[in-house]
Amino acid sequence: ELGEAGAHSVLLGRDTIVLPPETRNFSLSFTALDPSGQEKVQYAYCLNKVGDEPTCMPPATTRRAQLLSIGPGTHVFKVRCTNADGRWSGRERRLTIVATPYFYERQSFMALVCVLCLCLVAVGVRMAWVEARRRRAAEEDARRLAFLTDVSHRLRTPLTLIGGPLGQVLEREELSATGRTYLQFAYDSSQQMLDLLDRRMQDEGEPSESAPAAPECAGRETRVGTDEGSADDGRTKILVVEDNDSLRYFLETSLAPDYRTVSARNGQEGLEKARSEAPDFVITDISMPVMDGMEMVRAMKGDSGLSHLPIIILSAKTDLSYRIEGLEAGVDDYITKPFSVAYLKSRVGNIVRQREALQSRVSYSLTHPESRRPAEMPQVGEADRQFIGRLRDYLESNYGDAGLRIEDLSAAMGMGRTVFFSKVKSITGMAPVDLLRRVRLGHAAERLIRTDETVGEVAYAVGFGDPKYFARSFKEFSGKTPTEYRRERGADGKR
Repeated sequence: ELGEAGAHSVLLGRDTIVLPPETRNFSLSFTALDPSGQEKVQYAYCLNKVGDEPTCMPPATTRRAQLLSIGPGTHVFKVRCTNADGRWSGRERRLTIVATPYFYERQSFMALVCVLCLCLVAVGVRMAWVEARRRRAAEEDARRLAFLTDVSHRLRTPLTLIGGPLGQVLEREELSATGRTYLQFAYDSSQQMLDLLDRRMQDEGEPSESAPAAPECAGRETRVGTDEGSADDGRTKILVVEDNDSLRYFLETSLAPDYRTVSARNGQEGLEKARSEAPDFVITDISMPVMDGMEMVRAMKGDSGLSHLPIIILSAKTDLSYRIEGLEAGVDDYITKPFSVAYLKSRVGNIVRQREALQSRVSYSLTHPESRRPAEMPQVGEADRQFIGRLRDYLESNYGDAGLRIEDLSAAMGMGRTVFFSKVKSITGMAPVDLLRRVRLGHAAERLIRTDETVGEVAYAVGFGDPKYFARSFKEFSGKTPTEYRRERGADGKR
């Protein structure tokens, strides 16, 4: 008798049973055919899976076999018994039990799983091989691109020194027809080399993030134009920061007819020259030893004494990311090498003129209390806006002090006299002493209109110790004497 989960089946006369996959736990009941002395009859049974060793239980009077968790496949159940006297019968009862496997227990399924695993391993190996090949290709591309970028950077400076001087000679010098033709051939060839270089770099993709800096030249520093000790002749002073001696000499020579120049061979030296030489303009390369140009630019823009300086970058780095980085750092323009000297001078001239227009607006805002404050001028950087605001506040509070000195102003702004002079001159277009005088005269004009003070009282009130000097200064400022200015503006003088 087969018993499972409350159900029972009689197996008398059956040699084989087939169990569904969910039946793995069941019991088999059996009994001897001799009904006498059943309580003394002993039974012994074994269960073995075909091909495996049998599992046998010791003799007992129990007439039920509990079979638990049998595996899939064909099993043989054997049972024999004794008589009431304890003698074993020579016969045994056999029952073949076929346990139907679940689908995942079938050999076909296991074979499929093995095939899938092998496929996954093969795919993984293939992907690893492809990825390794891709990495090797990417590394090779990166090395090739780094090499080409380095070559491009190193070629652009020589190309500048070929095309630039040739262009200057062709533009300015008197040449024979043959000489001009030959030089034109050389100039055109340099431009073709540049075009070829640019196309090659475009074919290879964007340049790498960083190119090796050119080695520092061992040659002496070249100085062209006005010496640093000479008097200010009114021309804009340009600081040229370039590590290549020949290119630095070419830049200074090209700029010298129109500007005063001073030079430096790296960013650190450029920063020191900017503080000691008080230039009006900076032109710099990027890749230089000791300190690169971008680091120098950031240092200048973070220095309240230098933040006002307009800066142009000249670089062989043509990647757009470098241009964006430079503009975000506060430079006024980014020009790639090789460059046109005429274009460079045009950009310098345009920026200088823009700064002169801005100087007029800033100086007007400082000398006319009713004018716009610098905060409303978007062209003024944040550091310079703060400087102008502090300077204006100090002047408004102290312009009436006849003993006020420029040293007092520079100390109040936290700067040395030289740096302060350069800063004020660059931002307003006036020397500090002239700015102070115009602030005083602006307030004098207001007092002449709005008060009935005498000219002498107005002079003393705005910080002039000599009424005659005040009268001369006021006429230069307004084009009229103080009395004429008051009369024409309709003031009601009583004294």
